[in-house]
Amino acid sequence: MLYYQHIVNKSIKMPKIIFVHPAIRSYRKELFELLSKNFDVEFIFVEDYEDNQKFLKNSIIKKWKIYRSGDFFFYSKGVVWRILKDILFGDYQIWVASGLNHFTTHLAFLFVKLRGKKFVLFSEDWWLAKNFKTKLALPYMKLIAKSCDVIIAAGSKTKEFFIKLGVPVKKMSITVNATSSIRSLARDSDEVVRLRERLEIKDKVVILYLGRIVRYKGLDILIESFADLEKRNNKIHLLVVGEGDFREECQLLTQKLKVKNITFQNYVAPEKVNIYYGLADIFVLPARFLWEESVVGEAWGFVVNEAMSAGLPVVVTEAVAAADDLINNENNGFIIPAENVEKLSGTLKLLVADKTLREKVGQAAKRFILKVTPQRQFEDFAEIINKLSN
Repeated sequence: MLYYQHIVNKSIKMPKIIFVHPAIRSYRKELFELLSKNFDVEFIFVEDYEDNQKFLKNSIIKKWKIYRSGDFFFYSKGVVWRILKDILFGDYQIWVASGLNHFTTHLAFLFVKLRGKKFVLFSEDWWLAKNFKTKLALPYMKLIAKSCDVIIAAGSKTKEFFIKLGVPVKKMSITVNATSSIRSLARDSDEVVRLRERLEIKDKVVILYLGRIVRYKGLDILIESFADLEKRNNKIHLLVVGEGDFREECQLLTQKLKVKNITFQNYVAPEKVNIYYGLADIFVLPARFLWEESVVGEAWGFVVNEAMSAGLPVVVTEAVAAADDLINNENNGFIIPAENVEKLSGTLKLLVADKTLREKVGQAAKRFILKVTPQRQFEDFAEIINKLSN
């Protein structure tokens, strides 16, 4: 029996939980609300203060705090000294930390253990940056990983990562990252038709990139591949939706390569993305590895979950963590090597030319992702908490 069912039946006492996470996002909303509804859990969000304020106003999460954060030493963000009060004097039996290399994880670990409380690590980690600060912190991170009570891995790549750090398999639990399904609008819906007319792409195959435009997500690789494809096919269009510090460089690249059939769209609110998924024919997340940077690669890639739920064929690289758990290569999506312009161009050429293949792969993606839900992820969490409480 699932733990949340026990709670409803009041057959066991609920543990008090503090769950620390960088920020509340739309892709975590349903999971966190389920946890809040069924457990005595207080969330503490420690990054992006203003965004958290706006989001939580419309959330049904019962207990939460948000703290302003800064930087300190080699922590570039997420530094919150106020949380020390919660660590030392908070009323909890289980402390859930998010991310192995986060300031709040490092600060909390020793004190939580000294208080005799359970320390749980919820993690998407699957790589380590090859820089000085990571090497300096690595011994302490290994101690945390090996000494915490449970590691909840967000996917297979994370489990493999911690096993390589020396964590016993018995301490590992996998709960595959999930988010609410996207019900993309029909291609003949008024919103999609109007957007197609505005973008002047009525009869074109649309390739969609949606998300933050930062270097590790590899938009420049997609632009180079698209430029190659565009030379042989003018009935295609690349739609880029998002903002970020790498956007200007990508726009300059389109000019340099003389790409014509491309549109850059600013950030779109989560409640509006279904229009863009409904407009698209193919979705691409061309992430790369940046080993010297603090963010090496794509920690997960929730847009892959969304695109699959919208029935789109997805093309991702091996630098996307979601690929291992969500995609059966050449069945419900495509996994290609990172930073391989030629391979990406060839895969897109195949999909652009074959509508039947696009529909077949897209429908397989939609069927598969129906099994990867926030409810299922919540049930995995509930089972883990149940074991810790006994």
